[in-house]
This record gives sequence, structure tokens and C-alpha cells, in this order.
Amino acid sequence: MKRGCLWFRCVVACIVFSALSSAKLFACVRTLADVKVPPSFRISVWHDAKAVPGIRLEVYDEALPATEGLHPKPYLTLQTDQDGNTEVSNLAPGTYLIQTAGPGQGDAVYAIVATDHPKPSNEIKLQWPYSEGRTLEAKMLTGVLASNNPLTPFGNIHAELWIAGVQEPLALQDIGSDGHFQFNETKPGLYILRIRGQRPNDKYDSTVEGGIPVELLPATKNKQEPLSLYLGMTDCGITYDSCPVPTADQWPTRRLQVLDPVGSVIKYAEYRVLNPAGAQLAAGSTGSNGIVELPHDLNGMVTLIVNKTGSPVYELPMDLIDPTDPAEYVFARMGVQGYGGSNCSAAHLEKNAPQK
Repeated sequence: MKRGCLWFRCVVACIVFSALSSAKLFACVRTLADVKVPPSFRISVWHDAKAVPGIRLEVYDEALPATEGLHPKPYLTLQTDQDGNTEVSNLAPGTYLIQTAGPGQGDAVYAIVATDHPKPSNEIKLQWPYSEGRTLEAKMLTGVLASNNPLTPFGNIHAELWIAGVQEPLALQDIGSDGHFQFNETKPGLYILRIRGQRPNDKYDSTVEGGIPVELLPATKNKQEPLSLYLGMTDCGITYDSCPVPTADQWPTRRLQVLDPVGSVIKYAEYRVLNPAGAQLAAGSTGSNGIVELPHDLNGMVTLIVNKTGSPVYELPMDLIDPTDPAEYVFARMGVQGYGGSNCSAAHLEKNAPQK
């Protein structure tokens, strides 16, 4: 094969899996399958066993000249119909890369077009969207996005919600450093949560960018668990761990001493109290004794965020009930915001509170 063709295969393979991470374009290479087809054939796009309409497809001709370092232009651009299919007619013999495009990325193959294949395939099947693991399932499109490295938290996150077959996002949000997001879509189906987050303190992966597939399930009463996602970046794109949102203990007090996961008092730290939608309800500083004082009339489900320069971001979900506890204050062991997988955040109320 010609040198230019080898380069083409490398670059386009990178584009397929790192289209949203141009800075890493030449570091991620995946091996793609070859499919032998006649000049006219069908392309179908699937999500597991379900056909997906409205998916944009790009066809690249390996024989066309390409300029090293530049994104090649597609030879053809197609879109799947209501049955998840599209037809290709009278394609000249040669080698073509065919890929799904747009939010969700997806699948790609090399089509080897010829008139004399002994047993050609008349259909190329592609999967959409691309996911390194199992598609996330949720009953509501709300939750928290956090860095998978607690020492390099997000400064800001831009989030967009997409589905197949649309030209514009259904909704978008600019999320602050607390990471709370909320989309109001309730129709069950497959959505793409497209993320672009900035981690100012990370020298190597300061931008985390990509699409996360989420299957929205029918909502059931009393089962509205939000998502908790811890995001990172590799040469091949965005990574994410899903942690269960910690159960909120009931707190019959408005004064607590905050401790880190190993039991040390968190002194001279800034704290904020957020409602489930991410709106700030109260704020302050822990001072020399690590004490957080909440408004006496604050009730219901909230999240306490504690942030100290040079330390991880700590968080604690709380269910504030009527303040009847006689203790001067209670101990609150905070969880670290940002560790996913087997290191999901743990936080709880300490029972040995000092009494008045």
C-alpha cells in the first residue's frame, strides 16, 4: 500500500475515536474491520438490536489526496432513514472508510469496493453510539459532573443534550465548578450528554471533552436517582465512572464540624450549601475549628460542598430535618468529590457528637 494510504488509515482511525479531542489526534489508533462489498450496497445503523434513524454518515475515499495534519473531507455524506438505513449506489472500486458522525461518535469500517468479490456483503452494519462500557441508565437527566482527579477539579463545564436525527442540541447548560446539572427531558430513549469541561490545574488533560450515552428509563415514583459521573480524558477520548449518589443522612442540627475522610478537621475552608438543582442556599467559612453553621430555617435535601485551596473538593448530601439535636455540634465526615469506580465517595454523620 502507498505511504499516503497508510497515513490516511492512521489519521482517519484517530478521527473516528477522537473527533472531539484534536489535541490528541495522532496518539489514538484503533484497528477497523475490512468489509468486502459491491459498488452498490446498504449501510444500516443500530443500537444493539434497534435500528437508529437520523444518523449522519461520512464516507472517505482513500484514493483522494490528503494533506498531512489536516482533517480530510468526506467523499460522501449520508443520513439514515426512518428504518436506520441508507443506500450507496455505483461507488467506484477502491477502499473507503465509512463512519458514523456527530454527537455520540459511533462505529467505523473500511469498505473494500470491487465488482469481482467472490462472496461480497450487501450490507454494512454500524453501531451507534460509541461507548467503551455499558450505556448508562438513568430515570432523570440530572446529577453531578466531577473531575476524576480531586486535585484538578473543573473550573467550568459546558453540557449539551442530544438525540439522534437533530441538527441542534435539545438543551444546553453552562455548569459551575460544583458540577450540578439538570435537563428537563422526560421522554424515555437514548440521549447523548456532550461535555466540554476545563480543569485549569491539570497540565496534561486540562480539557475533558466528548459524548456520554445515557438511556433514559421510564420514571417511577420514589425512584428518581440522579447521576453522579466522574470524568477524565485519555488519548482515545472521554472516560467516565458512574457512582451512586450517596444516601443523605437526616440531620437534626444546623451546626457541624467537618472532617476529611481520614478524620482530620477541615480548617479555614470555604463552604457552600446547594439545593438539588445546584442553586446556592448558604455559604461561609469553617474557621479555625472547622465549624459549618447553617441557617436555622433551612430544611430538606441539600449538598454541602467544602473547598480548601490545595485540597480535594469535599461533599456531603444531607436531609435537613427540624433541628432538635441537643448537641453543641456534630461531626460530619466528608466524602471526596471526584473518585469514581471502586472509590465512590463516602460521607456520613458521626454519632459521637459532643453534648452541651
